[in-house]
Amino acid sequence: MRITLLYWIHGTVVALFRVSRKHSKGDYPMTHVVAQPCCDCRYTDCVVVCPADCFHEGRRMLYIDPQDCIDCESCAAACPAKAIFHEDRLPLEWAPFRDLNATMARQSPSILAPRNVMKPV
Repeated sequence: MRITLLYWIHGTVVALFRVSRKHSKGDYPMTHVVAQPCCDCRYTDCVVVCPADCFHEGRRMLYIDPQDCIDCESCAAACPAKAIFHEDRLPLEWAPFRDLNATMARQSPSILAPRNVMKPV
């Protein structure tokens, strides 16, 4: 299944493609993954730049909803903690975060506005 999305970004029409892939938790497109460096960090620079509003706020970190992410890579560039990776470049030690994002995003509320930075306790 291939989905083509057109977005107007800075005066230019951009076509973004998303391909559905099979994962252990079901059939969903997974593009970007929030990994371990985000735990207890809660910088929200990524939320501000996301044109698809795909971030969800968990108790200790943010999650990307794979159903909403359009693979624009804005969040990865904006993340000061360097916690967001394209699925294909996700380090092996953080591979479990792929399914964690998909599962927790569905159980957590959306975050659409920046929050004050919460530093680890």
